[in-house]
Amino acid sequence: MSQSTYPARQTVETAIDSVAHLLTWADIASLINKLTGLHQEDGEWIEHVDSGSGSSYWERRVSREATWTNPRSMCYPHEWDEHLDDASGKKFWHNRTHRTNSWDDPKAHMPGWAQRVDEESKAAYWHHEGTGETSWDLLEVQIKREEERKAAAEEELHKLKTEALERKKVEEELKEKERQRVEEAKARLKKSQARQLEAMKAADVNSGKPIKDNDNLTCDSSLHTLLVDPSVTAKIKAEADAKGDLIPEVFINGEPVSNETVNITAVVKAAGEAFKTLITAKNPSNPNAKVSFGEMAVEVRINDEVVSSAKINLKPDNSLLLPDKLCFVNGINGQQLGSENKTVVITFDEEKLEVKNVGSELEIPKKVWTKTDGPVSILVECDGYRQKTLNFHKYDNVKRQGADVKVALDPNAKKGEEFDHRFILTWGMKPSDLDIHAMRSDGEHIYFSKKNSEARNGKRVSMALDVDEQNGKGPETMTISTRKGMEYVFYVYNYSKDAPMTKSEGVVHHTDMRFTEPKQYTVPKEMGADKRHYWWICKIYGDGGVVDLQQLETKPPSVENGKISVD
Repeated sequence: MSQSTYPARQTVETAIDSVAHLLTWADIASLINKLTGLHQEDGEWIEHVDSGSGSSYWERRVSREATWTNPRSMCYPHEWDEHLDDASGKKFWHNRTHRTNSWDDPKAHMPGWAQRVDEESKAAYWHHEGTGETSWDLLEVQIKREEERKAAAEEELHKLKTEALERKKVEEELKEKERQRVEEAKARLKKSQARQLEAMKAADVNSGKPIKDNDNLTCDSSLHTLLVDPSVTAKIKAEADAKGDLIPEVFINGEPVSNETVNITAVVKAAGEAFKTLITAKNPSNPNAKVSFGEMAVEVRINDEVVSSAKINLKPDNSLLLPDKLCFVNGINGQQLGSENKTVVITFDEEKLEVKNVGSELEIPKKVWTKTDGPVSILVECDGYRQKTLNFHKYDNVKRQGADVKVALDPNAKKGEEFDHRFILTWGMKPSDLDIHAMRSDGEHIYFSKKNSEARNGKRVSMALDVDEQNGKGPETMTISTRKGMEYVFYVYNYSKDAPMTKSEGVVHHTDMRFTEPKQYTVPKEMGADKRHYWWICKIYGDGGVVDLQQLETKPPSVENGKISVD
């Protein structure tokens, strides 16, 4: 009988080749074990040499079962061909796969099978002592077993292939969702920049503060003006007549600006017979950006030609300046850490300062004020709380107005406490009352008038406003547990309106339980946004995806057809 009659091994070898790119090594090993009958729980067979006889024997690694016959011969008797030795006239068997010879009939060494004689016919037959199974031909039993293993291997292969395809489908869906969210974030940034330009185009050309060499320019989105170089006025006029307002490029010290440095936007507009450049500057959108402030040359170019320029002293906005003091509070109840007798470890640019029994305030050490101007990163660690990184900028020893900054630390989750996201809002003295809101795509809305979502089927509350501060600085804290298929949006509302949102110095720390460090959002700086009292922070999907919104609006987000609308 040809080997193709026993295709179990060939089935796996060819089938695995066809789906190998979908399977893990564990999957492939499982298939091979199914085929050969050498299951992982039995362990592998190890060959030894008997010290007394010098003959080889095999022992299972785990069960310690031993046999004088190579286990592979037990699994594949059809691979052995019967031959006659010319010299002795005795029968021997040759294994085609392993190219080994044996004087013993492999069929006679099937575990559990013993040869008996039928009393009626006096013919020999085989009997399995464990199962009671009988057969006239042991080879037929082995063929049956191999066919069963083949069927099991094919079934296992089909199962693994189906699971692998499902995994691949899920992975592709997640990648597509992530791609869409990245595109959504890019579109939002583009929309924000376009809105900034529209505000500048609509601005009175004479309303900006005039800038001349060595003037101060603060990154606070105030409008400033530069006169256009008279030598290029004619060219500018021709282009303006053809295109209207001109959107030039801005360079600092010869390099184009980007959102990772300082965001400076410019528009060139006609002012009677002359032209002026309107420019506005704001802090970088990335709180970890390595920004340089101080003296620098600003150039406004159109078609690579400098139309206006000035040497300025660029200053960070007050919200970025290093404060005089830090005030530590519990982000869940708003209480000062001084009442807990906590020790806080402060790391200033890799230099640690341990503060024991920290009180309500901690003065910034004098050695920090002697540092060279530039970014100052402060890592705050306290037993029982998640660590937090604060990003400031030391600039000409100018202290932040308002002196102290409230640092709301996020307590570690207690035993049995589960949540996915936590938002902690802090701000300056004005506006006196900011409120954090959370909306879910089924219409649930959590804020100061409804501080907890409804518990369902005895399950924990899934959204809660933990702290509502009404007298400035915060914290206000929102904790949620997401549900699959749901969408969530978080935003801040300027309830008191006694100062614009852009002047609030608002900061939101977002703790995503998948990551160690919370993410920091700072209130956007936009021209013409003084009447936009809603700060949209981010949108969260039930599968864990997060899309940053970071925009100021005149109305809150809405729920439409079971989806959060942020357009």
